[in-house]
Amino acid sequence: MSKVDKTSYAQWVYLLPERSSMMSFIDTMEDFRFDMLIYFLCFIILGRAVQWFLRPKPNAPLLNPRRFFEFSDSRAVSEILYSTRQVLEDWFSKYPTKPMRLIADLGQITILPPSMADEIKNDPRLSFIKASTESAFHITIPGFEPFREGAKNEAALIKNVLHKHLNKTLNHITTPLAEETCLAVQEYFGSDQGWHKVPLRDTLVPLVTRISTRIFLGQDLCRNQEWLRIAASYSSTSAEVANHLRRWPKPFRYLVSLLSPECQNLAKQVRNARALINPILERRRVEEGQEKGTSYNDSLEWFERYAREAYDPAATQLFLSVVSIHTTTDLLCQALEDISSHPEIINPLQHEIRQVLKEEGWNTKALYKMKLLDSVLKESQRLKPVQHATMLRLALEDITLEDGTFIPKGHQISVSCHAMRDNEIYENASSWDGYRYYRQREQSANEHKAQLSSTSPDHMGFGYGIHVCPGRFFAANEVKVIMIYLLLQYEWRTPPGSEPKPLSWCTTWATDPTFELEVRRKGSDDIPVELSHNTLNRESEF
Repeated sequence: MSKVDKTSYAQWVYLLPERSSMMSFIDTMEDFRFDMLIYFLCFIILGRAVQWFLRPKPNAPLLNPRRFFEFSDSRAVSEILYSTRQVLEDWFSKYPTKPMRLIADLGQITILPPSMADEIKNDPRLSFIKASTESAFHITIPGFEPFREGAKNEAALIKNVLHKHLNKTLNHITTPLAEETCLAVQEYFGSDQGWHKVPLRDTLVPLVTRISTRIFLGQDLCRNQEWLRIAASYSSTSAEVANHLRRWPKPFRYLVSLLSPECQNLAKQVRNARALINPILERRRVEEGQEKGTSYNDSLEWFERYAREAYDPAATQLFLSVVSIHTTTDLLCQALEDISSHPEIINPLQHEIRQVLKEEGWNTKALYKMKLLDSVLKESQRLKPVQHATMLRLALEDITLEDGTFIPKGHQISVSCHAMRDNEIYENASSWDGYRYYRQREQSANEHKAQLSSTSPDHMGFGYGIHVCPGRFFAANEVKVIMIYLLLQYEWRTPPGSEPKPLSWCTTWATDPTFELEVRRKGSDDIPVELSHNTLNRESEF
């Protein structure tokens, strides 16, 4: 070893105790920081636990509570997942005016009796939008932008457009509605005059999507297969992805969405929707800037006119599809199933339709005068609405109802729909009676109360109160026009031995997605008011 090496070695040996002390100090500090982190996390967890135990809790009886040492709601939810309707009917048959509570798929919810609907119907402390979008969907995650747009300012933009434009133009859109229905029914139900099976829901979803798109977005997009595919599938896809993400704790959901193929597919649907919608808007804005723009009368123009802040046009259109297409389809499916089970109602319906169309033509007055058709649709909705409980709300602050029921901030409530099948309210309530509301409308006092678009605590098919469905008037007209063409141009029947089985999932109640009808095209159009070829192909404002 050289002299230099010996000196360096001696210095290293001399400094070794000091180096060891330094390493020991560093290790001690690291242990201290780790201990402090553990203490801090324990403090946070303990604080949250104390906060949870001390915070006010809903006081309605909980029918499916967690058991001791259960750390998730999975078992409790599974208890009522497919039997919610029976649970509600059993409870309210024993306690007609007493609220109850369930652990459901979206967490705890207090379900009120219909007698309390009037108390909460217009309460500004209860938000429908936050309950139906922010609580049910993950609005900060890519792919869920339509629900984020729907949640903005309690859906003020969408409500403005529906109230101030769509509802006021119903008379002008009846003919375009009939035009598109004529073409769409022919395409989706075919011209085969022999009996053949049709998958009902899978046929009606694209049909309703196309007809709705004609009114909302005009002729070009209502024939665009890519848009129709996205608009028809986004609702079910988003619901499936939302359920998938809810299996994960909230802090991990964004990361999971980046890795999940299902989430990526949902985000791709939104991107594809923008690729279709945004160029149309850009072209219109350029035309407007050059002062040679065409006057448009569709929802794209309506949203542009009423938007007071930046918004996502394509996402807004997808949200409009979510809240309209599948509920309309469900009512159509149920009505067709009920009519096929009661074929004696078909001839009276056809007679009414022919007579009214000859007198009035295609307009809202004609649809209003089809009282039997209106009654049939309302009766089908009464016996099988889309929810076992409606009027979903989220409490924005602590609320105590008149009977002492406590609803803490952040808790969800809804109102049971069992009154729609209550024998104390309806005669032979469990039986389908197509004339039920027709007879009621014959009495002047019930003329407006018994219409399909009317709502009450006894019939909440479209909701009730301040958050009642704002597009129900258009939905009612759309369903009627589709039914007119199906009744006059087609025959249908339930296949022998076949019976539809509605799908129940917590408070959701959907028509059987696998049910098929046997249909055949009639030999003649049998439409008393002809829509000419020129009319069908002209450029209209819709």
